[in-house]
Parts: sequence; structure tokens; C-alpha cells
Amino acid sequence: MSLVTVTSPDNPEKFLLMGQSVGDLLKSAIEAFNLPASETYEIRRESDGVKIISDDVLRFLSGATEKDGNLTVVISPVTNPNLNPVTTPNLNGGVPVTSPPRIPLCPNRPNVVRPPLPMRNIVDSLNPILDIALHPELHNITPGRFLKQKKAAVKETYQEVVKFIKAKVKCYSHATAKHYAQLVLGYDGGKFSKLFEVKVGSSVKSGLGPFTLQVYNHLNYRKDDTEKRPRGARRRLELGDDDNEDDPQIPADMSSAAYGCVRYEEPLPIEETEESQEQKRLDLLSVEPDCAEAEVLMEKTYVSQRISINRAVPLKKRLPEVFRQWPLLRHRKHLCQHASRLLGKDVQTVWSSALGEKCGRFSDFMLTHWTTEDKRKSSTLSRKMLDLLQEKEAASVSLSLQSNCLAMFPLLTGFLKDQEGLLFKLVPAATSDDDVLGQINSDNPLLVIRGQSLFDVNATADLFITRICIPPDNPLDGFLLLILAYFAFPSIPDSPPLTLTHHPETKHYFVFGFKYPSKVASSLEFIQRQLLDINPERGSKRDGRNKTGMAAKVRTLTEQLTYHCSTWSVCRF
Repeated sequence: MSLVTVTSPDNPEKFLLMGQSVGDLLKSAIEAFNLPASETYEIRRESDGVKIISDDVLRFLSGATEKDGNLTVVISPVTNPNLNPVTTPNLNGGVPVTSPPRIPLCPNRPNVVRPPLPMRNIVDSLNPILDIALHPELHNITPGRFLKQKKAAVKETYQEVVKFIKAKVKCYSHATAKHYAQLVLGYDGGKFSKLFEVKVGSSVKSGLGPFTLQVYNHLNYRKDDTEKRPRGARRRLELGDDDNEDDPQIPADMSSAAYGCVRYEEPLPIEETEESQEQKRLDLLSVEPDCAEAEVLMEKTYVSQRISINRAVPLKKRLPEVFRQWPLLRHRKHLCQHASRLLGKDVQTVWSSALGEKCGRFSDFMLTHWTTEDKRKSSTLSRKMLDLLQEKEAASVSLSLQSNCLAMFPLLTGFLKDQEGLLFKLVPAATSDDDVLGQINSDNPLLVIRGQSLFDVNATADLFITRICIPPDNPLDGFLLLILAYFAFPSIPDSPPLTLTHHPETKHYFVFGFKYPSKVASSLEFIQRQLLDINPERGSKRDGRNKTGMAAKVRTLTEQLTYHCSTWSVCRF
């Protein structure tokens, strides 16, 4: 006996039914939904539209989903009766002849399974609009505002249908679009058809044609990626100047993996509980950071660490509390371990490989660029960059490859005309911690290097996040921790407290979730893409108008490096 939740595309009700077989379940469902007994029905799994015809399969699926709840199926009329065998009487008085299914000799397209369309969201969207249309005297709303709300609801209906077809049907034909348009317009006796009617002159026509065309166009055509801009803005874009005006949020259907975070917030393992996670957290407070036990416990409590960071709202005020709960996140080794799991890659290996492969050629490009620049460019900036390159060459005797790597960051900010002081700050070696904190006027991550110069072999570095110090192994290592601190997840909007077992469907970016400051955003994005190989197709951690694509200045520099040497590659968008 199988316990199954049964739904119908034409009825918002759900019934919990039991059946020994598919036939029993169909019979019970027909009675429950009061469906015409003269038609032929079938049941399909709601999640993917797979048709269930075997009693054994029904029992297996019902048992397999017991842990997550009851199996949910949809009952609907057989979509293509021509595929059923046809029995015709024998004119000679013999036994009736059963012919094979009638299949068109020249089908226009392969047979497509069209699972029933879930109507709940569509009904919730259209019902308020229909109520206003039928009873305008009960609603204090102007005609103009009503038309605006109606247009928004109709558009939302199109999007729901398109989303369902892309996810479940995967057939983008005109016939498919028309089929689902008919389902919406014919729902509950055509109650919503009035909202889709089109007025042509003095006559009113059915909205089936426009509905079908809208769905078909959404399925088969997409808007060009190049946004239309006023001429002045387009000229600024070509010159590589980013604006910082607000823009709509990044589309909600983008997965967090697209931003590089493949493990933004994982569910709690089956063998773990909130109590066991808390006990491991307490154990971490008493172990040495460099011992093997600490590494194991940090790996096992990754889920709890993510929960703590994701719920730190507002982030800049509550991040110190996160560090008090998880003090080992202030140690370079464990921060990199956490980031590697978050991003799904060994960040240290990727970083070291990219630096070794690209930094030398980057310096060669910069030398060529600044020695051949025309007089229209800033002579002050040019002299500063050439002095830096000369200092780098002098330091290469003692620092070798490391000098190229360290020089990359000020050369990058200089080329992109970003504010170097928001990326790192060089202070004398004898500067006290209090004096350093006095010079930090932002909660964003900042690398402070103590030494005579960036290439000082005795230089030390500290990374400050919300005025909390994380010591790297050396200045070059500090730049890795700096970018990792930006990467992982911005704070979540105000929401009720969530437990460890909760797994929200939010989409976020990268470890402590700070957005890139506008005056150094291009440099940080270049480091993200070229040194950590994090290249989202859309979106970024920048503020402003261009939040859904690569910064123009970053693209320009990448293309110039491509021309200079083939090691660099332009990311595809």
C-alpha cells in the first residue's frame, strides 16, 4: 500500500491518498477531484514529469521518498490519445481487431512529454488583478495604476510559464508555447482569459496569440548583452571609466557556483547535530592552531563556520563576534583551508601557479607601456611607475621572482588609476600597532606592510579586517589573504535567526563578504580573475551601474596583455 500526495493542474487542492496499484490510485484520485470518468488519465511524478505506469515503480518511489515526505504525483488526462491502441469491431462477425497505436506518418516534431503546469504561483499573481477588474467599485485604485499592476502580473505569468518549460519540458517549439498558453487561459473555465484579451479597434480578441508569441520569443530569443546607453555614457565605457550609480540587483536565478562559491552554505551532515557542532567548536578553543587536530576540527565544523559568517548582519559590526567564536579563522592556514572548501579549489596552489606564470610577463608589459607612452598621459604617474620598475629590478637580486610578484600590485593600481592606499599601505618598520590602527579609516580589508619599501627583505605584513589583525607569512602572502577576505558572501538582508539545519535558497558571492570599494574595484577584480581564476559569467563585487559584467578597464587591460603575450586570456561572457 502506497501513501501518495496527489495534485491536479486544474485544481489547487491536494489530497493524501493510498493505493495498492496505479489503477487504485487513479480511481481514488478521480473520485477525490471529481473528474469525468469518461476520460483516460495518467499520473506523473511532480518533480520531473516522469510518467508512472508500473505498480512496482509506484511502491518503490513511495518508499524511497519517505524520509523527505510523501511522493507527490500529478493526475491529468492522457495528452495524446492517438498513441493508445484502438479496438475496432470485425465486420465479418469475428473477434474484434486491436490495431497498434495510430502514429502520424509524417510527424512535424518528435513526441514531447508536456507535464502539467503548476498553477499556484500564477493563480496567486492573477487573482488580485481579476478581483479588481470584476469589482472596481470595491478598490480605491486609479485606472492607470490598475493597468500598471495588470501588466506586471501578466508579465510575471509569462515568466512562470517560460521558467517551467525550460526546467521541465525542454522543448521550445511554437506548439509547446501554445499548449501552455491554452492551459493558463483555459484554467478554471477560462476565468483569467479576460486579463489577456487584446482590444483591436472596437473589437476584442482572445489573448492566445500574443500569449503564445511572448512565451515562444522568451524561449528562443534573448536580448543582446550590450545594454543601450546614452552616447556620453557609451563613450565613457569605451574609455574604461566605470560609473558608480545604483543598478537593479543581479538576477535571482543565478547560482552561487557562478560566483565561484560552490559551498556557500551546506546542509548539516546526517551524522552531525547542532550540539555536536557546538562541542567541536568548544574543543577548538583549547587546541593549538598548528596541530593536526585543529585542522580536522575546522574541516568538520565548516558548516557551522559558514552559518556564523552568513548570519553576521550587519557584517562589519558582527564580524568581531565571528572571530571570537572561531578564533582559528584569524590564522592564515585555517583561513586558506576555509576558502579552498568554499571556492572548490586549492587557493594556495592556484595563486602560486598564476603568480609564477604571469607576473614576469606583466612586468615586461608595464615596462613597455610606461616607456612608450605618449605625452598626453600623466608624466607624474609615468615617472612613479618607472621608478617602481627600476626599484623592482634592483631588488630582483635578493628577491628574485618575488620582486616581480610584489611589483604587480602597485603597477596594477597605477595602470588602472585606482587608489593604491585602499589595497595596501606601506609604513616604517618601527610603526606601532596603535599608530597603524590610527591610520586605518575603513573597515574594509587592508594590508599594512612594515618596512623601508615594498621590496624590503625584512618587511613584515598584517592584514586588518574591521581593525582585527590576521598575520600572513610575508607581504606577498598578505595579498592572497586580502583578496580571500573579500571573497565569499555578502551579508544577508534582515531575516529571522536560522538553525544549522536550515539551507536557504539565497544566492551570494564570496570569505567575509565585503564589496569592492569603488576606488580600487578594478584592481581587485583583475586579481580575482587572473590570479584566483574566479570568472563569473555575470555579476561582480563592484558597486554601481556595471554590477552585472566585467569592468571595462579590466577587460581593456586583459586584452592588451593578450596582445603582448599569449599567457593571458580574455574571459568569455
